[in-house]
Amino acid sequence: MAVNVAAECGRGRAVFVWQQGADSSASEQEASSIHRGNKPFGVSEHMAFQVLAISDSMATQVREKLASPQYGHPAHVEVATGTGPCRSCLRTFEVGQEERILFTYNPFEGLDAYPSPGPVFVHRTACEPFRGEGFPETLKSLPLTLEAYGDDRWILDRVRVTDGKVDEPIEMLLAKSEVRYVHVRHTEAGCFIAQVNRVGS
Repeated sequence: MAVNVAAECGRGRAVFVWQQGADSSASEQEASSIHRGNKPFGVSEHMAFQVLAISDSMATQVREKLASPQYGHPAHVEVATGTGPCRSCLRTFEVGQEERILFTYNPFEGLDAYPSPGPVFVHRTACEPFRGEGFPETLKSLPLTLEAYGDDRWILDRVRVTDGKVDEPIEMLLAKSEVRYVHVRHTEAGCFIAQVNRVGS
């Protein structure tokens, strides 16, 4: 069943757990949809990054046609049985209350010729696409895995975030010159949530 696929895909992907010491916590600094967070370990400059949801046109097509825009596979509509999140507004779902659409999505389209399609959700009805400040607050409650990609879609590093303090490890990964972008995934489900780019890339 499609819902079970979404719940089970990609378990055990993360290899490194990010833990921030008691004396290293710091306030977050945010500006528009671009974040300039606190200085990560080993980085001398602030690293500005931007969190990207799926495109507005992608979400609209899914709602109108109830099919994957990239593959044509039928989409599945259900009342949320889990928190999600929605890949458009990047908010978690209200379990038992909101309807969501499950469809097949390839997050590497336009980045690399080698696809990795997987299940993702959006709200059944139109929602406000994410254009917020910094890293979405509602996502910080989820178990997250950050995957840093280099040329040819090669994974250079993985970081698992368990305490919601995601900004510093993102900056740490993007500070590496060989990293082109970072994908955020749900650690338990393994599914793609959003892409993180350096500002200007």
